[in-house]
Amino acid sequence: MSDEYVSYVPNNNGRFVRYSHTRPSPSSNPLIELGPTCNNIMSSLPFFIRYIVHGVLAICFPFYSIYQGYIVLINRIHQITYPIYRAITLVSRIFTFFVQLPLKIITFCITETRTLLRNLLILLIFVGIIFALALILLNNNQLDYIKSYVQNTTDFILKKSSMI
Repeated sequence: MSDEYVSYVPNNNGRFVRYSHTRPSPSSNPLIELGPTCNNIMSSLPFFIRYIVHGVLAICFPFYSIYQGYIVLINRIHQITYPIYRAITLVSRIFTFFVQLPLKIITFCITETRTLLRNLLILLIFVGIIFALALILLNNNQLDYIKSYVQNTTDFILKKSSMI
């Protein structure tokens, strides 16, 4: 928004005529007012301090503009390289999942087959010993109870799995 101001300016005949013009009103954004505020502050400084400040700004400004240029350059490099980085990461993860993981599983199975079979044989021996001890030590009623319990449990598991 802008406010209307009226001033009197001389025309060609030397007479003062009414002249209306608009001047921008103060903004709610403080950054927009920063430039005029700095100009007002600079113009209100004493003469020698104003030129010292101008000298300091003249010395520092090239370094600040170089810094801004580097920031813009870094941002641009990041904008270009980030999608490439993401694509390479995706390809490496796909490679890891679809190539390395099956190779590791196959290698593990090939190298550990002997140990796996040995452990399964030990497990079967222990289960056989436990089963033989159960047959020797238990009477017929206890064996019938165990058989019915196992049968009911397996029936329940099979019915539950067929419901899904």
